Formats: sequence, structure tokens, C-alpha cells
Amino acid sequence: MADLSARQHQMFPVLDARQMETARRFANGEPTYFPPGALLYDVGDHAAPAWLVLAGSMDVFSHEGLSHEAPITTHGIGQLSGEVNQLSGRPTLAGARAGSEGCTAV
Repeated sequence: MADLSARQHQMFPVLDARQMETARRFANGEPTYFPPGALLYDVGDHAAPAWLVLAGSMDVFSHEGLSHEAPITTHGIGQLSGEVNQLSGRPTLAGARAGSEGCTAV
């Protein structure tokens, strides 16, 4: 299997302050605070929103076996959640929870 660690910046880009301001203009609502551990969306959800992290962090996971969560990555300020399945209307392959300090996202 290929080592993807050198491509993290491509898979999970970080927006700078100016890019975040531009992205916020397209948001469908005001920023939302999620307390630590709160579920933003779950594996299998349909029409899960994409989130832009404004403060805190978001832990992204998949399911391993029947119910065990396997970590994928942690999104920090300026990073976006989302996957191709959200565009096609198919169930999501990943879920996301607010990180240990919570997460404010739009």
C-alpha cells in the first residue's frame, strides 16, 4: 500500500484566513458550537453537510467491523469535512465528532 503521509496537505488542505472568509459567504447559516464528543454526522448518513472548522477540532472516523470506530484524521481550524458521497446523495463512508475542546463550524 502506498504511503500517503506525504500527501496529507492534498487530502486535507488548510484554508488561510482570507479563504475562510470567502468560504463563510457560502455557508447555510450561522456558526454552530458542538461540545466535546458531539456527533456532527455519522457513518451512513444521507445529505450530511460539509463543515468548515472555525475553532477547535473535528475527529473524523470510519467504522471497523460492526461498531468499532477507526480514526481517519482530525480537522483543525481552516479545514473542511466532506466526501464525494455527499455530492451524489449516497450514504457517507465516514462520521465526525467534535474534538476534545469542542468544535465551532459553519
